[in-house]
Amino acid sequence: MIVGMLYETEEEEKAALEKKKNDLQVTYNSGLFSLKVYKQFLTDVLQEVADQAHVPFAILTANGSQKEIDQLVTWNMSGVNFEELTNTWFPNGVRLYWRTDLASDVSKPLRLTIEDREEDAQAVQTVTP
Repeated sequence: MIVGMLYETEEEEKAALEKKKNDLQVTYNSGLFSLKVYKQFLTDVLQEVADQAHVPFAILTANGSQKEIDQLVTWNMSGVNFEELTNTWFPNGVRLYWRTDLASDVSKPLRLTIEDREEDAQAVQTVTP
C-alpha cells in the first residue's frame, strides 16, 4: 500500500507532515499501545500501529469499497494491548492474526489486515466421523 499526497510547495508539504506528526502519535512499549489520534484516516492509523508492532499491514478487499478505508478516527488511549485494541477500537473489517508457539505457549501478532466483511456469514463447524 502506498499512501501519499501531492503538494504545490515544499513548505506546504512540511506543514502537512508536521500536522500529521502531531495528530498521529502511536507508541508501543512492553506489549501496550498508547494512541493520540485526531481526525486521521483509519488506514494511516493501522499502518502506524503495525509499524510500531513490527508486523505487516495489508488491505485485502476485492473492490476497495469498504467504509473502513475512508473512515476518519479520533482516539486518545493508553495502556491497551494489541488484542484489546483490535476487538474494542477497530471496526469489524479489521483483522489481527496471531502466531502461537505451542511448545513455549507464547503468542505474537503475525499481521494486521482490512478484509472483506461477510455480514451474513454463518459459523460453520466441520466434524469428521
